[in-house]
Amino acid sequence: RLPILEATADEISKQTGNPVLPVHLDIRDPAAVSHAFDACEAKFGLPHIIINNAAGNFISPSERLSPNAWKTVIDIVLNGTAYVTLEAGKRLIKAGQ
Repeated sequence: RLPILEATADEISKQTGNPVLPVHLDIRDPAAVSHAFDACEAKFGLPHIIINNAAGNFISPSERLSPNAWKTVIDIVLNGTAYVTLEAGKRLIKAGQ
């Protein structure tokens, strides 16, 4: 939720003196990942480090997970990681980095 991200970014920025860019996106959507990179690159330039830390979890015994719940976890954890890594890599390669 963007308002929470914005408040947190403001708090971190005030405490550290560093700029923080809150970005809301659905990590499962490659276009949203690309737009997030556009915003980050416009403010900070290309990344030097990528930390894939998105997670999708359900507090449930695995035998109770529905196929849709499983797909959601995989889309966030596996596909989201791939989308971020690929987007960063393509931009770094294009920039000769």
